[in-house]
Amino acid sequence: TQLGRTSAGPFVPPGLLTERRFVASTMAAGTVMGCLGVAIVATPLHLGRDLGLGPGHIGITMLALALAMTLAAPLSSRVTERFTARRTLRGGLVLLALGLLALPLAATASGHDTVVALTVAALALTGAAIGVVQATSALGLMTSPAAADGVALGLHNMLRFTGLAVGYSWVAIAYPTGNLSLVYGVPVAAVALTWAMAGPTTPSSEPSAERVFHDHR
Repeated sequence: TQLGRTSAGPFVPPGLLTERRFVASTMAAGTVMGCLGVAIVATPLHLGRDLGLGPGHIGITMLALALAMTLAAPLSSRVTERFTARRTLRGGLVLLALGLLALPLAATASGHDTVVALTVAALALTGAAIGVVQATSALGLMTSPAAADGVALGLHNMLRFTGLAVGYSWVAIAYPTGNLSLVYGVPVAAVALTWAMAGPTTPSSEPSAERVFHDHR
């Protein structure tokens, strides 16, 4: 990527784009949006094609994901105050991986009603995890030096929504294979990589609002 330059220097200071909190927050936001894209496209396709649910029933089922996202995001701030933002982020990523793994497993259950019930539970877990990771990655971004640079924030948002587009594209590529484990498995691998990028656990004395992804002392 070529950075634009002005007479005063770089259009975007390169240090802002390589700072650890910016990188971790942007990667987390992009990954979770990609997972959201997979969930909100692949799951309705499965419910309609394989279970024969109509649009109304599919919409009600998918509402579990939206409600869980809405409820979990505000609660993440309380969790962050107790466990630090980085631990909250990594915990949310673990829950997201579990939710994505549960979605194809739900499809293997016997009985129409059982599959729907398990899918609702998996969607609720996935949605809650997405809400937590989104809110916590936003905190990481706002406590990084990039928060004071509008262009850096714009780049973060562009990459975040690029993740959503990648999720849609992945479903278009993988869903025709009929292998739901493949459809949801690749996003799980991306979540695992993002979890690793969040960095190692720091001492429990780490203040959540000041040291989001690594110890600055």
